[in-house]
Order: sequence, then C-alpha cells, then structure tokens
Amino acid sequence: MINLLFPLGLAALISIPIIVFLHLRRERLPRVMVPSLLLWQNLPRPRQGQNNRRLPISLLLLLHLLAALLIALALTHPQWLGVFATGEQHRALLIDTSTSMAAESGFAQTRLDQARDYARNLINTMGEQDTFALVEVGTQARLLAAGGRQHQATLLAALDELQAGGTGSDIANGMILGQVALETIRDTESTGEQKMVVITDLERPVNSTLPPEQVDWMRIEGQPANRAIIALEARSRSADASAGYTVFARVANYGNESLLVHVHLFGDDELVDTRLATLQPNGETELTWTLPPGIQLLRAELAEPDALLADNQANLNLAQSRLVNVLLVSNTPEALERALAALPDVHTTTITPDDYQTMSQLNDLVIFDSVLPSDWPDGGVLLINPPVSDGPPLTVGPPRELASNRFGPPELVAPSAGQGQTLIQDLNLGSVTFGLVPQIQAPPWMRTQLAADGVPLILRGHIDQSEVVIWAFDLNQSNLTSKLAFPLLVARTVYQLVADPIPASLLVGESLTFVPGTQTDTLTLMYPDGTTQVQPVSRTLVLDTLMQPGIYTMVEQHGEETIYERFIAVNAGSPLESDLSPRAFPTDLVIPASLFNDTPETAQNQGAYQSVWPLLVCLALVVLMVEWLYIHR
Repeated sequence: MINLLFPLGLAALISIPIIVFLHLRRERLPRVMVPSLLLWQNLPRPRQGQNNRRLPISLLLLLHLLAALLIALALTHPQWLGVFATGEQHRALLIDTSTSMAAESGFAQTRLDQARDYARNLINTMGEQDTFALVEVGTQARLLAAGGRQHQATLLAALDELQAGGTGSDIANGMILGQVALETIRDTESTGEQKMVVITDLERPVNSTLPPEQVDWMRIEGQPANRAIIALEARSRSADASAGYTVFARVANYGNESLLVHVHLFGDDELVDTRLATLQPNGETELTWTLPPGIQLLRAELAEPDALLADNQANLNLAQSRLVNVLLVSNTPEALERALAALPDVHTTTITPDDYQTMSQLNDLVIFDSVLPSDWPDGGVLLINPPVSDGPPLTVGPPRELASNRFGPPELVAPSAGQGQTLIQDLNLGSVTFGLVPQIQAPPWMRTQLAADGVPLILRGHIDQSEVVIWAFDLNQSNLTSKLAFPLLVARTVYQLVADPIPASLLVGESLTFVPGTQTDTLTLMYPDGTTQVQPVSRTLVLDTLMQPGIYTMVEQHGEETIYERFIAVNAGSPLESDLSPRAFPTDLVIPASLFNDTPETAQNQGAYQSVWPLLVCLALVVLMVEWLYIHR
C-alpha cells in the first residue's frame, strides 16, 4: 500500500504540458542557414486550415518527461508498506496539535493540514477487519475516536475538528491511550498487526527504545524561520495602578537573517504606539512602554506576516481584579471597616442589624457581626460571634470561656493538610486571646479550620448558593483587632469568599481553574472568533477549551442580571513552540516499554512504511545525467 504524505506535491505535474509546449515550439521553428529564400517560392503551400502541429517523439522529450514525473512524485513524499501486511491491522494514530503545527509548510497548507492528509489516507484505506484509534497529543493527550470500518465517518469527522494550539506534545500518554483504546475495540482473537503511528514535527527520539516495526514516526517538515512575541507583561507603577503601567515585550527572531519589524501596541483596541525593532539572527530584543491608567486590555502585534501567524500577537489583561461589594451588618463596625477600607477594589456598605433585610441588590459578601440571619444569603457569608440560637440556619449554645484563657493565650490546633488551612496559613495567632466563645454545633457541611481546647474557632463550608465562614469569637472581647494578623485574616477571608481573579495571560491550551461568584447561575464564554458557549456552573470551574489565541469574554449572570464581565487573555507565543526549526523529542518524556512487548516473530511480520522520495530523487538525477550525456554526445 502506498501513501502520499504531501498530495499537493502532484501540482508539480504542471511542468509536463509546459515541457511538451516547449518541444513543440522547438521543433516547429528550426533554424536553417540558406543562401536565398527564392527556393521556397515554388514549394506547394499547405492547405488552409491544415494543422501542422505534430509532437515529435524523441529520446530527449521522453527523458524530460520522465525527470519531471519523478520529481513531482518525490515532492509528494510517497511511502509504501515495506512488507505486505496480512490480515487485519490495528493502528493508533497520534497527531501532534501543539502550536508549531499551525505553521505554514508550503502549498498553502499548515503542518497540521499535512498530518490530516496523511491520517485521512490511512483511514480511507482501512480494511473490513481493521481498527483505528485517533489520539490528539497536544498539551494533554486526548482520545478523539476509535473503531473499525463502520466507524470510518466518525474517525474522519474527529480528524477534521483538530485544532493546533498548546505548548508541548504529550506523546507518552498518547501512546498509552492509543494502546488501551485498541485493546478495548479489537477482537481478542485477532492476530493482525498493532502499530503506533506518530505524526508530529518533532524528531524521532535519539537512542530510542521504540521499535521501528511497531512505531511509524512521521515527521512533518516546514519552513524553520519565524518571528514571535514570546512575552508581554505589565507592572503597576503604584499600589492602586493610579500612576499607570510599565509594559515590557520580548520579540524573538528564530531565523538566520537579521530583520526589521514593526511592533504595534494597542490599548483597548486603540493604537498607542508603533516601534521599529531590529532583530538579530536567532536573537531577541525587548521593548518598553509607559502607559497611563485606565487601560483594561493590551495587545502587541507584529505587522509583518510569517510562517506562524498565531504568535505574531500577544494579549494582556490588566483588569484582573473586580469591584467587590460588601454588606457589613454590625452595631460596632469600626474595626472591620478599617480592615475592609485597606483592601483595593472593595466597596463596603454598613447597616445595623435592625435595618437588615433581604437586599434587593446583589452583594458579593455579607458580614454578620453578632447577628444571625434567618437564612443564608446567596454569595459569600462571614458570620462573626453568632448569638445563641436554636436554628435555623445554625444551632448556637451559650458562650463559655476557653480553659486555656485562664493561663494565657490558648494553644491553637489547625486541621491537617488537605482539609483547608489557607485562611490561617503562616499567620501568627499565638498571642491572640478570644474571650468567651459561642458553642456552635457545626453542621455536616462545615469543616473546622481553627480550634482551641477542642472548641471550633474558625469554620468554613458551602451550602446551596452560599459560601460560609464563621469566626466563633467576639472581636470586642478578643485582642485580635490589635494584631497584625487581623487585616491579613480579613483580606484572606474576603478574597476566598468571592470570585477568584483571572491571570493576566495564559498560553494556548492551558486550562483555567477558578471559582465563579457564588451567586452566578449562568456563565457564558465568548471565544475570540465570536462564537459563544454556555458553561455549566459549579463550585470550581475548569476551562480546558482555550485553544484560540486572543481575548475571551466571560459573563457571569444571576437570573437576567449581569454580575460581572471578565476577560481572559490567551497567547500562542513561547520559546518552545515559536522556534520552528527541527526539535528533538523531549528527553524528560519516557515511553513505557510495556507498550511494545510483541515477540520477535510478530514484529517480523509487521510492515513498516518506508519513504520512497529519496529513491525517486536519485532516479531523477540519473535521468538528467543521461539527458546531459545525450546532448553532449
């Protein structure tokens, strides 16, 4: 069986009619030296309409046509099965979808397009008993489809949906997925060959233990020269960003020639500045800007196109935090108001317990100081020193003094690792006294984060749409408010009860894990290409579909009201993927040897695809040599 790795190479066959035309012209217009043209006057003239174009068949013409045919076939990189395969075949197709596979490699195709063409040829020629598993090996390995001839349409559809994007290629785990998939779908009595087919722009591992008869390593080649923006960062010039930002960009040239490139900087889609940068061969240069405050999104672009367009721009999100609306319900709010006022992007509204009722406006966090609501409000809730109550929502007994308080500060016991100790981690609470402590009957959904003498002091839990933290002590009787740990504990509690900030930027293919607002019931993600997707809302949301470089818009809603609109900046440029020169297989990736445990007899019966194009090139050179000898005979 023969496969054409680059079918578009057949376009070179256009040279055949050109050669024929040139030979026609050469034979129709021969040059002859004669003493006079009078001898031609009496010759019989050809009849009108007679076609004198006749292709002269000559050895020179045949040699030219044969050389053109061999070169055109060599450009397709044909491969043939070196040993005739008998019976059914079972193949795991591992296709690299890292960012570098989006680079153009000639004939208006990307490297991924060429990988698709090769895989499509294999799938289209599968036999009745053959089975295939299609595995994407990008940042993470992923099984896309598996099955036999009856699943051919599913395999081809999954192949067409592949997108290049991500840093690194998880080939090792991809082989494990492919092996498991083949063992699942193939007949247990099957004796056909089983093989891994890896299609990537990485070079085959040096000193590899991969048996060549069981692993076809198809390396996609292309133009190595490329330039990219591999870093875009910003630093605030003041604590609250009121003095603006200092912006840094790093531009790399992965080519052997020096370049002049224009770098455009945009702020909120408006052009801020254009710089002319000189890039030395295989070198980098850094650019710096000073920008005023008020900009949310930055974008740097290279004006000149190249083989990989995805890394010619970089985006940065400066609006990582958001305004947090806090409702403080307290008769003595002074200490809490001071701590909250020191937090950036926090707006506090203070009311007395008598004025509290279900608020019509949405609050990110409600703090109850010495008052217990009839029900937990949606969103973040901080309950401090709850009064005696039979519930709901909480059962609280009369306060009592800790036994250790009589002899000094209590001994604090935090929960073991993995049970959530982030609120008090690295905080010095050894000199804190707590006074009378209410006796809380912790519900099953709450976990103790801090205790003294076996009595819970800080608890945390989640119920329905509420994220709840309880401080089981009276701030007026404790000396905590005079300690440095107090504003730190307030800040940690506030920021852990509201939505997490978004990173300034991510790389294509990276997953984003964050906690949406507790009042969010609908979350819509808009992709850079304009498509939208409604994400399921959960306590912890993982976005693993960020495969397009650009700006994503994420809208959180409660009913019909928009709570928050946030942006996710995703970039493709990185030193690993933007360097398109031949790269070695990462040495830190280990291929399990247990995947290849066939006996030598089985391995000898398995065919391996062999490249034919070197032979075709040699034959073309021989033909051209014969043509040269024929002309100069």
